[in-house]
Parts: sequence; structure tokens; C-alpha cells
Amino acid sequence: MRCKRLHQLPTVEPIPTELRPIDPPTDDELALLIEACSKRHRELVWFLAETGCRTGEAFHLTWDDIDFTSGKIRIHSKNGWTPKTKQSTRDVFPSENFLTALYRLPKRGPYVFQRKKSERPLTNIRKAFASAVKRAGLVKADGTPRITPHDLRRAFATRLAEAGTAQRILQANLGHAAGSRVTDRYYTAARESVRRAAFPPLPVKLGSAAEVAISGNSSLPLTSTVTSNGTN
Repeated sequence: MRCKRLHQLPTVEPIPTELRPIDPPTDDELALLIEACSKRHRELVWFLAETGCRTGEAFHLTWDDIDFTSGKIRIHSKNGWTPKTKQSTRDVFPSENFLTALYRLPKRGPYVFQRKKSERPLTNIRKAFASAVKRAGLVKADGTPRITPHDLRRAFATRLAEAGTAQRILQANLGHAAGSRVTDRYYTAARESVRRAAFPPLPVKLGSAAEVAISGNSSLPLTSTVTSNGTN
């Protein structure tokens, strides 16, 4: 009887959910953040920013996962830990500069980023990360941190997208399934500087000096960071 009455139920239009605005840090801000990190967490934050890896992938990174000769780091299952999805098993390729810094770290145990007085991996860096963000001055108007560890992953995705990286390559680097809508929906942003550059000026001549004399306005009050062609 109930099945026959299903068609009588009123239809309800789902309330659209507003996505959290993506405001990833710039390359200069990332450099400031990494320099503001404590000596113990500097390479960890650098790794997250330069590879787009998840924090769990970084925490469970072992020295055996790193091939310093080929410049390749393997993200895969180990010791009872598995990556988030099947596609998350992948290789990442950080810069030679980062690999050099990583090679210089003391090897006190199997994990690259382990606890201070234990050979077990780290499980959380939120407090240390927030302190570094504040030291770097990357805070909101109310003084709270503007960047979270996961924002480093968004910054990585946005940086690659702005560089014109093919969607399939971007998804492979992030550990997303090919064709997934998650990448564009939650991880890439259109920065203002890039959007400004997409507004090419027209070759229109300015008015005469007489028009300037009438208005009394000889120049625009643009900031020094905006160039003559309207881009940052």
C-alpha cells in the first residue's frame, strides 16, 4: 500500500550548498610559510606544498619510498596504512632543491617525518602549522590563520592548472581518478592575478589634454603593483 502512495509524496527541491571559497596561497606566501616553520617541520611543510600530497601520505612516508637517484617518491600502502583511494597510489616528483634538503635530514628511524622521541610517524601538525602561519603573517583580519595544511594541496593544484597542466596529469599528480569532477570543484581556483591577465587592453587612445584640464583628473589612483596593461 505504501509503495502505491509514493507518487503522492511532495517533491522537495534540495537546498544548494555553497562551496567554501578557495583562496590558495601564492608561491611567495608559500616560501614565507616554509621559512617560518620550525626546523623540525620545515621539510614536511615544504613536501606538502611542492607535491600536493595529503598530510597522511606525508606522515607515513618512509626512507625506502624515496629514490634520490631518479628523483622519485612513491606513495603506496605500508605497515597497515593505505592511501585514501586506489588512484592515490602514485609517484611524485619534487624539485632537486627539495630532495637535497630531504637528503640532509637525520635518519633516526624508518619514517621521514616521525615523532620527536619515537620512531612512530607524526599524526598531526595543526598546532605547529598554525604557529608558522602566524609567524609568516598569513592571517585574516581577525588574526586567525588564513591557511590550513589542506590549503597547500589546493595551492599545488591551482599552480599546476595556471601553468596549463593537462587535466589528466593534474589528476594523476593529486591522486584523483581520471575524469573526476572533484579536482576542478574543490581544488583549483581562479586567482585575481591570472584573471586580470585575461583582460587584454584595447588599442584605444586616451582623450586630449583639454579633456584632462576640464576634469582635473590626470591619472588613475592605481597601486604600484598594477602595470600599465592592467595586470598584476
